[in-house]
Amino acid sequence: MEEKIKKRFFVLVLITVVIAVLSGSFVLVNAISYNAEDIVSFGLYPQTKVTDEDLIKQLDKQSLSWKSYGYYSGNDIDGDGEGDVGTMVQGDYMKYADFTYSFQKFRAVKFTEYRPFRPFNITSSTATNNFQKQNGYNVNTVYYFKYEPLKWRIIDKEKKLLLCEQIIDNQPFNNTVYEYGADDYYFFAFWSDESYKFYANNYEKSSLRQWLNNDFYNLSFNDDEKASLLTREIDNSAYSKEREEYSSNNTFDKVSLLSYKDANNKRYGFTSIEKLAANGTDYAKCQGLRVYEFNMNSNYRLTTASFNSLQNCAVTCEGYVAHTTKDDKSFDGIRPLIQISDYKNVNR
Repeated sequence: MEEKIKKRFFVLVLITVVIAVLSGSFVLVNAISYNAEDIVSFGLYPQTKVTDEDLIKQLDKQSLSWKSYGYYSGNDIDGDGEGDVGTMVQGDYMKYADFTYSFQKFRAVKFTEYRPFRPFNITSSTATNNFQKQNGYNVNTVYYFKYEPLKWRIIDKEKKLLLCEQIIDNQPFNNTVYEYGADDYYFFAFWSDESYKFYANNYEKSSLRQWLNNDFYNLSFNDDEKASLLTREIDNSAYSKEREEYSSNNTFDKVSLLSYKDANNKRYGFTSIEKLAANGTDYAKCQGLRVYEFNMNSNYRLTTASFNSLQNCAVTCEGYVAHTTKDDKSFDGIRPLIQISDYKNVNR
């Protein structure tokens, strides 16, 4: 009798589980095992350019609400053909519009001027000296990009650290840079604002950190995904003790980038330069990402302060960890880094 009761109870539980799974009210969170270097999907971001001519014709008919990116450009006060450090102003020359068509979300992009690849150098916005043009994107043309799941590489299975598999955008470390006096190492000093309190390579005060944890964060993740993002402490010490005056306070963020230490951490799978090298999405290229023709990869930024107050560390297109990228460049790529609480919102 007791054995029959156990069997009936087991059958009842099994039937309940099957019904719950079929109805979608029960999720087997641990049914899939994830390992380091697995690629998973999490969040959405504009990535692939629409090339289908019939689809483009349909998208051209949509009513769009355009918004300005507000990208900065140099202002040539002294008339020498170059923008003057500390005189960058926001422009209205590059705009975007998000919309949905046939259950697919798109981002439209257009610009009347090329985005300067160094904001205070206004001569860099000419067509012959611009990476948007080199990537095949021209002024006064509308381009469409599909919102697609972001792909992430698991670089630490236990901590659930995820590194974006591709370069998904490109941003300067700081939108504005001010030159004034000398720094602690007797170099020309570059600052993030007119108060001259924080060096231009200070990650805590950078516009890049704000962009990652506001613009990118709010655009890419839904409420459930945001709830599973953990706040991490970011070590913002300089790449070398010999340059510790460039260190900034540690920060606590939902989204960051690799640091110099991270990029040299073999435990994260970075055992060769090939493991660090990355290429960019169509959308990143439309924004002006510099693409090196010999391997079609690009440089991307790290959080760590480098050799002088205008420089931060980066990973080169070949996968080398370097410390020579300038903070005011707008053509270096962005590979976000996040930590999640569990794998329930990720997909293969």
